[in-house]
Amino acid sequence: MEKSSFRRRWFGWLALTTFGTLLVVPATRHLFTTQARMETLTYSLDTDATVESAAAARLPDDYPVQLAHAAELPMIATDTLSVSSFIRDNCPYS
Repeated sequence: MEKSSFRRRWFGWLALTTFGTLLVVPATRHLFTTQARMETLTYSLDTDATVESAAAARLPDDYPVQLAHAAELPMIATDTLSVSSFIRDNCPYS
């Protein structure tokens, strides 16, 4: 019994230390907080299309920005059936 209690406490401290380290390191802080917000449902996937379009127009030579702007599918519907019919009608290889 005592050995299992020790392991449980050890793994608990290991998990807390790992999470604390991820929050302290600047390179992983943003990733960790975004993932935590997604898990707690406080994260919004809504984007401002006008800001994204303005950024793409302002940076015509920036390949990643132009690729992200071109890769956005038009939002024609939110249900799966409409999106799959859009892909079927507009993609020649599907």
